[in-house]
Amino acid sequence: GINVIITDHHDLGDVLPDAAAVVNPKMLPADHPARELSGVGVAYMLACAMLDAPRFSEVRDAMLDLVAVGLVADVAAQVGDVRYWIQRGLPRLRQGRRPGLAALLRSANIDCAVADEQTIGFQIAPRLNALGRLGDANLGVELLLTQSVERANELAATIDGLNVDRRARTEAVFARVDELVRRDPAMLREPAIIVGAADLEDGVIGLVAGRLAQAYGRPAIVVAHRAGQPSIGSARSVEGVDIHAAIASQRALLVREGGHPMAAGFALEAEAMDAFCEGIQRWLRENAPAAPPEQELEIAAVIPWDEADLPLAQQIARLGPFGPGNPQPLFVAEGGVFLRAEDVSRWRETAHRRLFVSAPNGEPHRLTWFNAGSLPEPGEAVDMVFMLQVNRYNGREEARLALEAWRPAEPKA
Repeated sequence: GINVIITDHHDLGDVLPDAAAVVNPKMLPADHPARELSGVGVAYMLACAMLDAPRFSEVRDAMLDLVAVGLVADVAAQVGDVRYWIQRGLPRLRQGRRPGLAALLRSANIDCAVADEQTIGFQIAPRLNALGRLGDANLGVELLLTQSVERANELAATIDGLNVDRRARTEAVFARVDELVRRDPAMLREPAIIVGAADLEDGVIGLVAGRLAQAYGRPAIVVAHRAGQPSIGSARSVEGVDIHAAIASQRALLVREGGHPMAAGFALEAEAMDAFCEGIQRWLRENAPAAPPEQELEIAAVIPWDEADLPLAQQIARLGPFGPGNPQPLFVAEGGVFLRAEDVSRWRETAHRRLFVSAPNGEPHRLTWFNAGSLPEPGEAVDMVFMLQVNRYNGREEARLALEAWRPAEPKA
């Protein structure tokens, strides 16, 4: 007897819920500017429709920081309305008017005034996600709504601790799952990596699936089996492979499922696991590319090493915000000599490295490589592909060269 409005952005099922309205941009034409809005954008558009009177303009504007945070955190393609609302929301975020977000940024040693999409993606989003994965997501709602600076600081400290715990648990589960993959070479001959075990924490399996997909260049599905309950699965894909369509093709075996082409989740009874795996691999062999498309790097320009500096980084930043649909431009600097590498952290071992390179004129340069791969040999001449970013820390700005790839230097004719 209650009218219900449902907002969502995931792929539409064959049968829609019996609601007063289902508001989902997937109902729009493919070229509609609102088509790529994620859940927060859909909810905001509904709120704007309900608060359409001029007297509500400040109420609508006051929510723009949350819109930007949600769109970036959900990795929405930054085209059309998505890009517009992020551009509108970032200035509001930088004003630091929301005590909870300001406290969360302070916990990450970031000044609100310099927050950008990178801040959201790598600092705010992981902390808020840690609540839902390991704690009580209601604390995140309280953080975003509280007007008390003191309470915001308390909640931010709690969330920061959970985020540290989330990182540690993710590393542990990834190590366990990667070991299972390495033990079974046949798994890498299939279109997708599918791995399940009873000792996996379901709160981080989505993050682990994402790392597997990135590491092995193919879709990855991680399933956590639970005693006396349906198993929980999470999937991440690569460009060109619709993993949600693959999972939906096995709907008869599932308790529930949902998602979109790059990410999906589901539940199934443990005894259905073998049939599910066979069905997924069969669907992918028949419907997905024979091999995931090799990722090509789109290079914006080849530049001299001495032009990879702060003024150019500041000019590039004006083209932001960056993300899917509007990636950061990649530059190549040629003929440097690799000197050495070190861990980015002095306190703990990480997967990230700082690389030190001497330009042809002898000028030293430092590049940061997140989730570093194999390194050049010391003294090897190299060409480096990198993003040029503005790094802000302790009130200072400097150019950061974020390494994307390297190759042995091409011999000069």
